[in-house]
Amino acid sequence: MLREKVLVVPVLEVDGELQVVLVTSRADGNWILPKGNPEPDLTVQEVAAMEAWEEAGVRGELRNVAAERVEGDIRGRPLLLDCFLMDVDKVAQAWPEDHERRRCFVGPKEAHDLLVDEPSLRRILDRMVALY
Repeated sequence: MLREKVLVVPVLEVDGELQVVLVTSRADGNWILPKGNPEPDLTVQEVAAMEAWEEAGVRGELRNVAAERVEGDIRGRPLLLDCFLMDVDKVAQAWPEDHERRRCFVGPKEAHDLLVDEPSLRRILDRMVALY
């Protein structure tokens, strides 16, 4: 049985250019996409929104058209990922994990390149950005 995770790709437009929100991993400081574990009393959509807020300090609308369930791996561990694209409409200056993580806003190509050693995250990012 595969472990399950919920992943969100937060995006926003800045001066007409698409930007992806990445955060650093607490484990090794590498750039990642916000993700977390399913919660028994929450839908996967609610978990995606919660992870975007807690890890990246962003809120917005999840695009149902961009919801996807994929098999992938993160750091070599096979996972079943519920993936969502979020149109960010609020960026907080302070958020729950701001003392544990850094956040950046970068174009899709740079975001792809920053997801080092994470081919599954790169594929998911590329698919989600293509739906934007």
